[in-house]
Amino acid sequence: MFTPNNFYKYIKQYLASKDPYAEPQWFNPHGSRDLHNVRNFGDITTPQAPVRFTGQVALFDQEPIELDYFKHWRDFDPADLHPKTAYFKSPNYSKKLSEIDFIFYRYSGVYTPILCHSETNSDGVDLFANNYFHPVHYFFHGLLAREWFRHWKHYSMPQSESANRLGLYARAADGSRSYRLTLLEKLIPFKDSVYYRLQPEIADLMDPAVKRNWRFNTESINAEYSAKIVQADTANFKIQLVPETLFDTEKTHLTEKVFKPIVMQQPFIVVGPPGSLEYMRHYGFRTFDGLWDESYDKEMNADRRMEKIIQVVEYLTSLNDEAFNRILDRAQRTIQHNLTRFYSHEFEDQILQEMYSNFETALIERNKQFYTMPGGTWFHYQNKLLNEGVKPPAWNKKINANILTYLTEINEPDVAKEIIKKYPNLI
Repeated sequence: MFTPNNFYKYIKQYLASKDPYAEPQWFNPHGSRDLHNVRNFGDITTPQAPVRFTGQVALFDQEPIELDYFKHWRDFDPADLHPKTAYFKSPNYSKKLSEIDFIFYRYSGVYTPILCHSETNSDGVDLFANNYFHPVHYFFHGLLAREWFRHWKHYSMPQSESANRLGLYARAADGSRSYRLTLLEKLIPFKDSVYYRLQPEIADLMDPAVKRNWRFNTESINAEYSAKIVQADTANFKIQLVPETLFDTEKTHLTEKVFKPIVMQQPFIVVGPPGSLEYMRHYGFRTFDGLWDESYDKEMNADRRMEKIIQVVEYLTSLNDEAFNRILDRAQRTIQHNLTRFYSHEFEDQILQEMYSNFETALIERNKQFYTMPGGTWFHYQNKLLNEGVKPPAWNKKINANILTYLTEINEPDVAKEIIKKYPNLI
């Protein structure tokens, strides 16, 4: 069974077969972006390698990389850290770094780190890359959705002539999802054509003038609901509006939400970042350009993209029944193609082959940097603090000495000499 834990163990085994100096680190609970919750597997790929030698593999593949989340990560009590991250010993020392440099120091090593992610056109990924991380992109949520929804390929989906034309699910509207409040406000003129399941948490965030137009579920639904398909809803609405995790951004990041209408055998309109439909097409899925205007997908400005999506809603709700049903009939070939593609081995293979290729590139570049940047980011950030008048703790010099000894033991004395030459004050 695919689970994040099993997938990360697979990545660990895959990397161990390619390079002994790579240590995957993941967040537990899943979906966290807090350094308190970073875990490794209790051992490193090469146990005899000293601390800070092995290059860390940061698994940021579940949630979008949002720089604002990093700013509180310095401010923790080391007693709160999980025992498996206890080697991160000196928060008072590392807190001398800038808020952003702190995250780079957290993942530093003689081998520079790898960043696993699931987004494109990302300023966050670019920032990591500009600070010596080697990005590896793959569609994590595509793999996750295949497991979550795998049994539904055996079910038929009920249809109804009396169904609403549009439907949407919305569980939360805080943080990056706050745009959903604007979406619901703009949908008010069309709400009689929209089937919806809104959670009570959203009501607390709404302007009263907007809230009075909508009904809310009495029972709160947690994040696990994303993994569920409500079969009966295919008889409640015909086209799914998909409010993604991100909207007001220029990056592209999609989750399992985009696959719910595919499994439910419905056309879809993605209320998400620019390039969302293009991203889907990259993985072999088809969208509905020709049936309605999908130019919203190319609109970088969030306000204008929202307006274009609302124009599609207005168009679909203004059609008479004959014209609307004709669109649904024309959509069936695309619906069936997407269903077949989602459950195909080819889709899974594309994601994995992309991952393998990107890992290969990252490992090659990282191993080149082992020689072109002797000492990696571990010595780089120590030196940065030293130049700013912050004296490293005594245990750093012991780690550095162990690293130099180990380099000689593995027949890399020239790298050791370059580190001594470049960072004499750290030895």
